[in-house]
Amino acid sequence: MIRKKLLLALIILSVKIASLFGQDISIDQSRIQIPVLKFKSFTPVLQIKVNTTKKLDLKQVIVEFEGTSNIADVDSLFLLDMGQDYGWQLDKGNIVGQNTLTDDYGVFTFSSPYQIKSNYFIIAVKLSSNAPLDHTISAGIKRIEFTDSKPIIPSFDGHRLKQRIGIALRKGGDDNVVRYRIPGLARTNNNTLLALYDVRRDSGKDLQGNIDVGVSRSTDGGNTWEPMRIALDMGEYGDLPQKFNGVSDACILVDRNSDAIYIAGCWMHGVIDKKKGKPVTNLSSESEHWNHQWRKNGSMPGYDIAYTSQFLITKSNDDGLTWGEPVNITKQVKREEWHLSAPALGTQG
Repeated sequence: MIRKKLLLALIILSVKIASLFGQDISIDQSRIQIPVLKFKSFTPVLQIKVNTTKKLDLKQVIVEFEGTSNIADVDSLFLLDMGQDYGWQLDKGNIVGQNTLTDDYGVFTFSSPYQIKSNYFIIAVKLSSNAPLDHTISAGIKRIEFTDSKPIIPSFDGHRLKQRIGIALRKGGDDNVVRYRIPGLARTNNNTLLALYDVRRDSGKDLQGNIDVGVSRSTDGGNTWEPMRIALDMGEYGDLPQKFNGVSDACILVDRNSDAIYIAGCWMHGVIDKKKGKPVTNLSSESEHWNHQWRKNGSMPGYDIAYTSQFLITKSNDDGLTWGEPVNITKQVKREEWHLSAPALGTQG
């Protein structure tokens, strides 16, 4: 499976302050090139590293938003203490401050000393629900204060990173689904946006599992989205539970010469024993058997649906409003000796 990774572009700004409490201290700011997402609790915009040789009492952190399209786009601001952990995983941090913005600034003030020593912090924002998608967010540290010291003002080298605004279209827990993965996006001939993804209902794991291919539809350039539709779902085909009839790893194609839109997906029926290379029999909803669709004999040569993963395709003629019954084209695209033929993930502009 080809997995896309976000490209992180970090801009590191450092300031060295000498003779503070008889020691040196440095403050590093790191920015991350990812979208700031609406409809999430918060999204990281800035990481701070306070480098010290002994413990200090943090008094105040002031964040500025020079270069942000509209400060009203920011609903609230968060300060997370990450301890000694360098990373951007917010669930590993401890929220030590939450505030709204005054003019172009957010201020975190500690009424009692907050002791740190070479801690990492993350500044995160929650966006307003009506923040336009063509706006950007740009954050930086204006000033940091410690007890009984002069304010520290980090230098700025002029290279300002702006994060675009996006939408958290599908989140784990939405519609009682554990996880959504494998995104794709296409624009139809009517300028409708169609976003597709795996609907991994019971687990975040790959096939085999209770997985369908879902579609979200937007007619206003992505600002609002209609409720999820299911484009590929094999239900309880062959009297097997849905967790043994998963469809995953879809791609989408818009025919520019007609009204047809196609979605293809990989269907796995049943499960193959990893060691024996043969289908497991007598499967039920209580069965715990699992095998990946292409690893360790997950898919075998031939065309039999019990032995090899299948290549499905569905079609819409009404701009993605409805989708036809799945058509199995495995024999048309797969050589018999191949272990697997499956769609390649992708989008279409």
